[in-house]
Amino acid sequence: GSLGRGVLNALRDPVGLLSGAITALFIFFGLFTTLFTNLDGIASSTFATDGTLLYWLGQHDVRRGSQPWFYFITESLQYEWLAVFFGTAGVAVVGGRLIRAALRGSGTPRLLFSVLVSFWSVFLFLVLSWAGEKMPWLIMHFLLPAFLVVGVVANDIIEGALAWARSHTGSRAGASARRRAGLLLTGSLVALTAAWFFLASRLTYGAFRGTGSSVEREITQVADGQWWSLALAPAIGLLLIGAGWWSLGRRRTAYSVLAATVIVMSLYQVHAGFRLAYLDGDVARDTLIYNTTAPDVKRMRAELGELSLLAFGDDRLTMGYDSCAAWPLTWYFRDVPDASRLNESRLDTPAELPDIVIGVPEVWDRSRDCYMPEEIDGYTSFTRVLRWHEPESQIYRQFAIAPELDPGNSAWGEASNPHGPGDIIASVWSSISELAEPSGQQRLFRLLTFRELPAGLNTYEYKLYIRDDLVPYYNDIRYGE
Repeated sequence: GSLGRGVLNALRDPVGLLSGAITALFIFFGLFTTLFTNLDGIASSTFATDGTLLYWLGQHDVRRGSQPWFYFITESLQYEWLAVFFGTAGVAVVGGRLIRAALRGSGTPRLLFSVLVSFWSVFLFLVLSWAGEKMPWLIMHFLLPAFLVVGVVANDIIEGALAWARSHTGSRAGASARRRAGLLLTGSLVALTAAWFFLASRLTYGAFRGTGSSVEREITQVADGQWWSLALAPAIGLLLIGAGWWSLGRRRTAYSVLAATVIVMSLYQVHAGFRLAYLDGDVARDTLIYNTTAPDVKRMRAELGELSLLAFGDDRLTMGYDSCAAWPLTWYFRDVPDASRLNESRLDTPAELPDIVIGVPEVWDRSRDCYMPEEIDGYTSFTRVLRWHEPESQIYRQFAIAPELDPGNSAWGEASNPHGPGDIIASVWSSISELAEPSGQQRLFRLLTFRELPAGLNTYEYKLYIRDDLVPYYNDIRYGE
């Protein structure tokens, strides 16, 4: 009946182990070969240097994105409250159970599963935080097992609550009254939280100061004088919890508070997810979007289709784009028969260029193989946005010192500044201590609730060159004449 005995029995069962290994390999290679239709997946999933593991290990020193060690901490706290808070608490609970089981020399299959998913989540979080390339979609690799940890602990809590309720029934009328009181406490805490959010929304609205791109939201003098009212809802909540502790008992009160916390966090995640998916869309206000194609590209594709019909009556309009704009234009022009990538040598003879030329001027980006001139004889240029992403430096990069990056990519600042372990901890505390000030609370609240950014989006622009004789048609499309 012990965990050790179960492991011993498994090791003594070669048929069972072999069957499990074959099944695991079938799933592994089946998925990596697209159900065995692409046998190159066997190499790319294991030993190929341009495959999965070895490729990403090779990217470690490249540090594409130059994200700091705390990237997944600040990323997760913006969106995944359930997994972060309850998952962390669940890992701590599982760790305590593991220590007790080790001291007693016993364990259960449920504990083994709990340890597995806890290790899975913590290990991947640490590995991905260490890895040189960090991107927002990678958070799913440690959030999934974190939710499994939450599920394991939630299952134990619910089972314990049901068992406790059955053993503390008492009279039917008394049990019903206590149940209603517990639900009332839960509902009151949720309502107080909602009231706090509405009050914080009003007080943090503030007033805009500055001009141009330097406009900032500041707390008004009236709101600053009423800032103390934000403590009312938490204070009333603590009084309600204390009253419940006294009248309902600590266990029923704890269950009510836990239920209210889950409801509030779930509502926040629904709010954040709905805004991300349906309101922001391809506007990169969220760090989960990170870097995306701007709406200008899709709009340009539609306009050029109309231009071809208006000028020629069909799709004979010819288009060419350089290597710096090739992605995603290769995809957007996949159905255009006369759209292709331009060689740099063709720019020497403007008369042989296509009707439409798209690219990034060389002087705009010298870090890549951009070779377009700022202007082309016989063409009129229009500046558009190819990609954009959130102002990461103002959102999270200054949270702490990241000595593994260039000094300018974190709170380190300059190479001459101290950046030892103590300095890293001090930088973290400095960022957290900003929340003691109303201005810091305002910025964080407006970011999390309304995705209000502290600066404008960072853009990567390109130029659309249209042959001069086609510009009048293009203006008709743009201005609806």
